[in-house]
Formats: sequence, C-alpha cells, structure tokens
Amino acid sequence: MTYYKCTKCSHIIENDLPPFKCQQCAARGKGVFIVSDDPPPRVETSEAPSQTEKEQRLEEQRLEEQRQRAQQAQADRERKEREQAEKDRLEQVKREEERLEKQRLEKERLEEEKRRETLNREQARHPPSRRTVWTYPETQAADEHRPPLRNCPAVDGEGRIFACLGNKLVALAAEGENVQVLWEYATGGAIPGSPCIGRDEAIRFHSSDGFLHMVDSSGTPCFEPVAVGEPLGWASPLADENNNTWICRSAGGLLKIDPQGKKTPRPFLRARSRLDCTGFIHQGVLYIGSENACIFAVRLSGERGENLWNHAHGEGRTGRFINAALARTSAGLIIAASCDDHLYAFHENGQLAWKEEIEGPMLAAPVVDDDDSIYVAACLSKRGEEVSGVLLKIDGRSHKIAWRYSVQAAIESTPVIGGDGVIYFGDNEGFVHAVDSSGRQQWQDYVGSPVRSAGAMLGGGRIAFGLDSGALVVLRCESNGLRANAWPKYMAGQLQTGLAPLR
Repeated sequence: MTYYKCTKCSHIIENDLPPFKCQQCAARGKGVFIVSDDPPPRVETSEAPSQTEKEQRLEEQRLEEQRQRAQQAQADRERKEREQAEKDRLEQVKREEERLEKQRLEKERLEEEKRRETLNREQARHPPSRRTVWTYPETQAADEHRPPLRNCPAVDGEGRIFACLGNKLVALAAEGENVQVLWEYATGGAIPGSPCIGRDEAIRFHSSDGFLHMVDSSGTPCFEPVAVGEPLGWASPLADENNNTWICRSAGGLLKIDPQGKKTPRPFLRARSRLDCTGFIHQGVLYIGSENACIFAVRLSGERGENLWNHAHGEGRTGRFINAALARTSAGLIIAASCDDHLYAFHENGQLAWKEEIEGPMLAAPVVDDDDSIYVAACLSKRGEEVSGVLLKIDGRSHKIAWRYSVQAAIESTPVIGGDGVIYFGDNEGFVHAVDSSGRQQWQDYVGSPVRSAGAMLGGGRIAFGLDSGALVVLRCESNGLRANAWPKYMAGQLQTGLAPLR
C-alpha cells in the first residue's frame, strides 16, 4: 500500500491507484504526492467541525428536508388524484348501473305489455274450456316431466277407464264431475301403445321394458311379464277369440302368447319387414299393414302363420308403408291409409277395390260410419304457410271426397263417431272439434295442449282424449255412446280387442 498526502488539508490518503480523492476535504488529484510506503502516524485532530463544515451540513440538512417535503407534497397530490379518480370511477359505475337498471325496468315493462297482449290474443283465440269435466292427473309439478299421452284408453263394460300414462296402467272410475283412481300398475318403461281388453276381461299392454304385461280388472297380474322385445311405435297388442295375444315384433313378424302367458319358442310369422301397425282380426285372419307397403292377411290357426295374400301379384299392395291402424266396412272392405297419400280399399281376397288420392299425409287412422262413409284426417303443408289440417268424408258409394272440414293446425288424432253421427277429433293446436255428418261444426273447445290421441267414448255424454301434456281430459258431448253398425273409433270398439265386429 502506498500512502499519499493531500496538499489541501494534509490528510493522509490510503490508496495505490489514481485518481486520488481526499476523504477529509474531497479534493481530487490536486498536488497529491507520495509520502511513504509505510503507514503514517495517526494524527489526532480536533472533533469540533469548522464553521464551513457546519454551514455545509446545515445546508445539506435543509436541502434534505426540502426534498422530503417536496416528495411528501408529490405523494399527497398523487393520493388526492387517485382518490378523485376512484370517486369519478365510482360515480361513473353508479350512473352506468342506474342506466342499466332503467333499461332493465323498461325492458320488463315492455315484455309485460307484450305478454299481456299475447295473453289477451291467446285468450281471444283460445278461450278457456267450457266442456272439460275433469283432467287426470289434474296438476303437474314444475319439475315433473310427463311423456305425451298419444294412445287411446280402453273402457270396459262397467265404464272403467284403463289408460296407459307414462310407465303405468291406471284404472279410473268416473263419478259425476270427478274421477277416482282405482289402482295403478307400474312397469319398467313407458307404454307407447294402447291397452287391449280381451274376452277374458284381462288388460294387455306392451311396455318399452320389453315385456308384455297382462292384468285382470283388479290390477292383479295374470302371469309373469313375458319378454317380447321392444314395442313398435304404431302397434298395439291384439287378443283373438281364444284369448291369445298377438304382438308385432320389432325384428319383423308376429309373436303369439297363449292365455297362460306361454310364448311360442319361435315367431309365429317370420317377415323381413316390420308390421308397425295396429291391425284387426276377422274370422281367424289378422289383417295388418307393414313397412314394405303391403297389407298382410295372416291365418292364425295352425303352428305357423300363413300370409294369404300374394304381394307379388299386387294383392294388398300400396305405394308406401302403412302405419295408421286399419279399418273395415260393413261390405268387408279393408281400409288402409298409406304413406303415399292415398286411401286404399281392398277386398278380403287382397284385390284392390278402389283408392282415392288425399291431399296430404294421413297420420291418423280412418273410421267408418254405418253407411260405409269414411272419415280420415290429413295434414296440409304449403310453402310459406303454417301446417294445417283437414277432416275428409269419403262417400260410401262413390268413394270420392264428399266434403272437407279445415282447421288451422295439423291433425294426428283418430276421429271417433258418436251414436248421433257427430264426429269428434283433436288437433295439434289444442282444440277438440265436433262436426256433424254434413261437415258443419257443432262446437270446438280448447283444452290447452295438443291433442294427438284417438278419442274414446265413455258414455253418458262424455268423451276422453289424451294430451301432449301427459294428461287424460274428459269433455262433455252430446253423444251417449258409439255409432252402431260402424267402425266408429280406433280398433273399432271400447275394449280395443282387435276383433272386428260382426256386421
């Protein structure tokens, strides 16, 4: 280490490289010279600072205080600016919230006015029902989901109503203006088809749990459910004169289940196409539509089913598949609504008697009056217009359209003919219509939900329909029963056995 001496204040500098800086007087590199390579003796200096140093320190202290005050003032200004900015932001947020609240209230007011106007229009167009006697189930919970009720209830000789609602068969008894639940029978799945009451008074129904169920009039199972596979959408079970039950297989063909619940080990009739239709049985022959655009005439006697009609020769053949239930006239003609928009009539040997073009698809089954006039509904769809519907009367002699009764919604409800000749049916807007045999409207009643099911007469001036809301509604009507000597409803009779009435 080399030691230097400051020429200004004589302070010894301990450093070995320039530039030199005196730690005492802060002189830098002026006249500094080497003193020695040995440390100099420590010289005691006076602790009292000079006047210049005091003034310098005071000036530095004053400047430091001034700097701190300036920093504090700057910090105060920034804080006030932040506070003001936050205040302005909160004011802006408040004004925005008030604006949005005013918009919300105005929107709610306009929506309420629109809802009231819509409600007024709906009430003007859809006045409350004046004919409803009762509805079952009467109410529906907000979170409850009920599948649409599009099948047709069966009615036994004592007036008991058997309706398939969701996954249950429900037995109901009408008591004046009220209804009583007699019992319920639950299955493992929804029941799409209609119940069938055989001559043994047992109720048969095919559930989507894959089983045929059969119970007596008290709701007691007649035997263990029989595995028959998934039900088809348009087919309902049929019961013959010997109380055998016939099921249309989802894989095609027919199954036979005897009165004791025994299923044949193999299908009674094998067919490549599915018989997705509700047919009827007449004198031991089952007539039923299929998805191969043909009607089958199946002899039910013997070990195996035999189709009596030769489709290759055109017997029972239509233009497209047949789903809607078949009907029969008093002259023995089999009536089929084909998906080629034609209504067909076949003789019992399968020969075509006549066919009539219909102006739209027929999603409901035809019914037949006592003079062999046919009533069938069609859906009309024109470009740029809402789907509408029409009920047609086909004259029993000329087989031509006698009149049209138009409605503002599609019709999928199979009509029912009352004993006085009035025809009842529902539409997809929620109206039930009553029309006389000349096509004049007797009344219409709004029931609040689309009506796609076939009507069922209950007697005593009551008629029942299933609703898309999942409920069964009963209305007052002027007819006290079904039209006699006719095919007045889906599956012909109240029991819905599938047996054609002998006429």
